[in-house]
Amino acid sequence: MKMRNLILTGAFAVMALAGFSQKVQPDSKVQQGFDSKSLLEMNDKQVGYWNFYANNAYFVHDENKPGNETTLLSTVAKQNNKVNLADISNTTFNPFLFDISPDATESKFYQIDGTNKVVQVFSQSRIEDLYRQHQINEKKRALNQNKNK
Repeated sequence: MKMRNLILTGAFAVMALAGFSQKVQPDSKVQQGFDSKSLLEMNDKQVGYWNFYANNAYFVHDENKPGNETTLLSTVAKQNNKVNLADISNTTFNPFLFDISPDATESKFYQIDGTNKVVQVFSQSRIEDLYRQHQINEKKRALNQNKNK
């Protein structure tokens, strides 16, 4: 819950609120992170942000770099989390299944138990920068598609 509150604050700062009709569907990671009532109350921009966050707020490294202080990922797993930690990759990691929240300005690092892999959770400021760039790229892509019709 703490993670959602921190991220919601950042998300609302980044995006303007839109209407409540949902055309953008939450991906499976987002569906695992929110209850159905919360999902229904989200507008398209909010769903879009959470879809982006679920897949871009982190990076799974094959090994830790010297100087990165880590926490064992198993220590922040939510109780209902049945994920096999050894199977975590950039495509399978779901930040909503862990009690993690981005720091305002620094990345956080989580050692995946029994492996050399480390999950880097980006800072909130970096996530917001990445999201803004994503929005720009999406607008450019839409303009190019309309131009080519």
